[in-house]
Amino acid sequence: MEKDRLLESCKHFFLQQKKFLTSNYPGLNLQILVRQCLELKDFLNQRGQRVDHFFEYLKTGAPIAYFQGKTFFYQSEFLVTPDTLIPRFETELLVEQAILAMVKLKQKRNFSADRPMVVVDVGTGCGNILLSVLQKVSFPTVSIL
Repeated sequence: MEKDRLLESCKHFFLQQKKFLTSNYPGLNLQILVRQCLELKDFLNQRGQRVDHFFEYLKTGAPIAYFQGKTFFYQSEFLVTPDTLIPRFETELLVEQAILAMVKLKQKRNFSADRPMVVVDVGTGCGNILLSVLQKVSFPTVSIL
């Protein structure tokens, strides 16, 4: 019964706010909104909030990840706040390219404690790119600046 009420609330909200939602949240449709609501149900209950609170948040046009306080990026979950950048899905392509480049470099060069690979992550946000790369590429010696 509770799930049916939640689904009906999502449908009603989406149809009422469709133009705003689809222009502020590209790719959002009723099916995705329902999935988000179902995923947030326990989160909202823990905070003593109802789904209406989530709907009011959506009306601000702010990213959903800030509401949840987390986002998924390249096989990992990262905490986010309005003070952090939310990693974009396209950036996962950059991670994959960096991994390929580091693997090729590892095959060509001999890295050691005296000669470590130096990795520099400058001005790319909160470090999620570097952390994602380092989870996939193991080097005995890496210096991170």
